[in-house]
Amino acid sequence: MKNIFQFFLVLIGSYSMASSFDGFVVGTSVNSKNISEIAKSSWEYAKASTTQKKYDDGFAKAFYLVDETNQLFSLSESNVIYLTDFESRSVDGVWTLSRWQYLTPPPAISLPLKEEFGINFRGKLYQNPNDLIYKIPSCMRKSPLRYGDIEGDGEFELYLALLTEHVVLSPLYGGVVFSFMPFADDWVASSLEGEYVEFIDQLGGSDYQYISSRAISRNYIFAAHRSYTKLFEGDFDGDNNPDLVTWQKVYRSNTVGGIKGFSLISEVYTHYERDLDSQKKSVAGVTGEYLPQKTYEPIIQSWLSESDFTWSKGYPSISECEGEEGELIPEMHDPLLNDPDVLQ
Repeated sequence: MKNIFQFFLVLIGSYSMASSFDGFVVGTSVNSKNISEIAKSSWEYAKASTTQKKYDDGFAKAFYLVDETNQLFSLSESNVIYLTDFESRSVDGVWTLSRWQYLTPPPAISLPLKEEFGINFRGKLYQNPNDLIYKIPSCMRKSPLRYGDIEGDGEFELYLALLTEHVVLSPLYGGVVFSFMPFADDWVASSLEGEYVEFIDQLGGSDYQYISSRAISRNYIFAAHRSYTKLFEGDFDGDNNPDLVTWQKVYRSNTVGGIKGFSLISEVYTHYERDLDSQKKSVAGVTGEYLPQKTYEPIIQSWLSESDFTWSKGYPSISECEGEEGELIPEMHDPLLNDPDVLQ
């Protein structure tokens, strides 16, 4: 099986990227390894942090000065975006990131956890870096602040890779215009091997090969789930308004004695569109959001098929983890998922 996965990794160079997000500029991230040098040498960091201190919001954890402008964006540990004029140091924008109203965690994961154990599964915008029970694939969160132009219209957006939740914020419209959960995993251990076997036995054992991280952290045993979502963009319906499509897959652990790994239990296709003319006529007015549309899933599937958009061509696909650079994100393209789509 490992050789099969390695074979498909080779195919990464055989297709062109399907997303403008791959071309976004990655801002400078601040961490324990580079903080000393950045604090001594970066005026951008100093000015961004000075702005945040005005709001009692600590130091910048990421920042980006837009080329040939005075626009300095920074992201705080509390997930607030600041826009500072690099020359005058005036504060030209402050946006607090919160969950987009149209984003919900996968019901196939959240509902059973709530009904069985009273556990709320919401995904996370941020976490304590020492909270290792929630492992996030791809390492995108290590460079959370990104800058680019989705539509190619000259109006730029910020892309925030915040753990399980990725957020698109528009400085022009002053808020979040889209968000999705590329990763919504709830698995941490195998009941058959590894560090949790003895603890699982103490709790009465498990019928499942892999265990829920949320449940076991509260001394419950429950099936592990994995959820991944890919993002695609284009004018799929041909109405000259930009569209986004999400393709979400949810998997549940197989039982002990069954096929090793996971099985697909849910697959959801969702269409979002930014129609500014329609927004002008709405009660909310022009928000610049990519609003969910009531588009039949077979139609969305046909759009992806006609565009030759396979799973591996969706965003994100390329790992940014050390030792995996340039390769497909292993968790999203894992043979243990027992799903032919993830190897295409």
